[in-house]
Amino acid sequence: MDIADEVSWREHLADLIYMVIPPGEPKTRNRTQINFRCPFCGDSKKSFTKKRGFYYIPNESYHCFNCEINTSGLKLLKQMAPESVYSDALREFKAFRIRNLASSGSFRRQEEAEDIDRSLIQCRPIPAWKHLLDDPDKWEHPSALTPEQILYLEKRGVADKAFNFLSIRNKKDNIPFILIPWEYAGQCIFYQLHNYTGAEKYPKYLFPHSIDLNDQEKPVFNIDVVDPSWKYIIACEGVYDALSYKNGVSLGGRVLTEYQGKLLRERWPHHQIVAAFDNDQDGRKSMIKMCKDGRSNAKFLDIFPMFEHFNVKDANEFIQLGEKANSVLQDKKFLEKCMKSPFEMQVGLLLG
Repeated sequence: MDIADEVSWREHLADLIYMVIPPGEPKTRNRTQINFRCPFCGDSKKSFTKKRGFYYIPNESYHCFNCEINTSGLKLLKQMAPESVYSDALREFKAFRIRNLASSGSFRRQEEAEDIDRSLIQCRPIPAWKHLLDDPDKWEHPSALTPEQILYLEKRGVADKAFNFLSIRNKKDNIPFILIPWEYAGQCIFYQLHNYTGAEKYPKYLFPHSIDLNDQEKPVFNIDVVDPSWKYIIACEGVYDALSYKNGVSLGGRVLTEYQGKLLRERWPHHQIVAAFDNDQDGRKSMIKMCKDGRSNAKFLDIFPMFEHFNVKDANEFIQLGEKANSVLQDKKFLEKCMKSPFEMQVGLLLG
């Protein structure tokens, strides 16, 4: 993707956002930003002329200095625009991403703020992804999600958050997978394949362990999609659980490695890590071990009693119970009430 295409996409998205600002509301625009009243909090209730929402065109990011929300341009458009306008923009965005992938072999989402330290990225962007593309006899080229895959993600309650997921098919066995990028600072540095059909020949998830990752350890999924205004990060085992929680991230397992902890502290130095593993025997054992190891840098989310009451194993199973369940795991006050220290969590798990 050449720079003209990138600029065209960013300008187009900025035009759409500017267009859907309600008529009569104060707004200004220059080459790099749009300033208007925040559509999330409504901005000042005392002064109609105050406008503390800023959309930054080069970064495709939005920040309100009233409610402190921080989000992407597409999510801002979803909040403001009619469904048809947002749906069209989302289709254009997916096409833009696929063209970008096809032409360069790399996968950029949104440029991050200049102050992000990229030194922790221990590999070039998408060494693992290139492995798939370099084996055309085994894998078809990644493409947009199929209707079947979108329906699957809708049933799991995460379709609206999986905007960067792709489809990929194994040619030899004709088996489709969902390709899930793991991004850091806007660049894909890792990935996993989800065997969502349950094909017996393959495990449920495939990670790129068997190829050269320049000694890179597994990073953190969803690390870029964190609300800075809420100072907690919920660390889960799996991707779908991470998408179910407010500020959820995935470790790709039941251990917070030293490398992952370093990534989280570097990217979000003022946030507290909160461990939230599955409500099963292995998940509980991992929580107890983490407590005993003295990982005092992390809190724990004691949500097991609620999961047991509804007979579910994890956060993603819980949100599939309906919209009310989904809103519970986005409720900051509720989640904060469930947080415990390592000692409190260890006692609770042992007594339970």
